[in-house]
Amino acid sequence: MLKLSILKQHASRRAAVLLSLMLILPIAAQAGDLAVVVHPANRLKDISSSDLARICKGQQAKWPDGDLVIIALRRPGSLEMKVVLEKIYRMQAYELATRLESLNETDGPHASVLLFDSDSELIKAVERNPGALGVVDVYSITQNVSVIRVDGKLPFQSGYLLHRR
Repeated sequence: MLKLSILKQHASRRAAVLLSLMLILPIAAQAGDLAVVVHPANRLKDISSSDLARICKGQQAKWPDGDLVIIALRRPGSLEMKVVLEKIYRMQAYELATRLESLNETDGPHASVLLFDSDSELIKAVERNPGALGVVDVYSITQNVSVIRVDGKLPFQSGYLLHRR
């Protein structure tokens, strides 16, 4: 009888641990930082958060060297875009989707916006386009892109703009 009681306690503890892990893992998966990446040929090493917002909003059509700006982002409704929506765009996903749609339909010089379903697709687009700037999870970065500082800080540094809680 005592042995059965001990087995039930262990089973109960295992169930509690498993339940805790199920609740914690999605939060842990969201933790970490996003990185702003550019093509290695881009000489940009640091950007202010206000300039980053201006570029991401399509208000800057060209880089100082004359290359067209290409903005590479995850789709507005994706979980990965939550921090970008909050800290750069300061709007909801549906508002950004509408804005990006109208931006791509506008005549005249403006930045191009490319939307992706995965960070790996986004990274490949930045690798292929010298004028591209993308925002990706830090764990998706490859050696074929350059990470730039935002307000003088890199991902994981205290006070970094694109830190996910």
